[in-house]
Amino acid sequence: IRVVLREIRAGFASVGESLRFLRTAPNVRATFIFDLIAMIFGTPRVVFPAAAALVLGGGAVTVGLLTAAYAIGGLLSSLFSGPLGSVRYQGRAVTGAIAVYGAFTLMFGVVMLVTMVVVPNPQGIERDPLVLALTLAAVALAGCGASDNVSAVFRSTILQAAVPDGVRGRMQGLFFVVVAGGPRVGDLLAGALATILALWAPALIGGLII
Repeated sequence: IRVVLREIRAGFASVGESLRFLRTAPNVRATFIFDLIAMIFGTPRVVFPAAAALVLGGGAVTVGLLTAAYAIGGLLSSLFSGPLGSVRYQGRAVTGAIAVYGAFTLMFGVVMLVTMVVVPNPQGIERDPLVLALTLAAVALAGCGASDNVSAVFRSTILQAAVPDGVRGRMQGLFFVVVAGGPRVGDLLAGALATILALWAPALIGGLII
């Protein structure tokens, strides 16, 4: 029992040490804050099923396409990521990538809003896919996936290069908490905004905030 208690105290001490390090490292701290903003306000995935059924049409196939578009964007940005190795101002690169992420998130919200205005569905019935709107929505989500991947590359680079050896492991753990936890908070926020306002609201408002 004594051994376990010592380990718990050491663990909490490590967390405090990590937070103290972040106070003295604005470059590393900014990567966590920026990513949290992007993930909390730019995660409209929970509206995909309703968007597919009521706005874009196509049902389950559309949900799959929208989900895959994000991953395809990340894959394509990885395949053509060679030039990223020549970038030296990683902080600016992170900021730019997240700004682009916000712009594509906004684009998805605008597509949803315009579609709901131009092709309304007042009865709330499932309908056939609207090809143009669905294509634009998929392009927007692919852009989100690509820019998020670029941001992740440079955030990881900063974490590896700017964090001392003694706290790098703990920073990696905090990095994982941000990456895994931010989108879940974003899911909650997106669901609330979609319920209170409209299906276009999470992406459009979130994109503007980002």
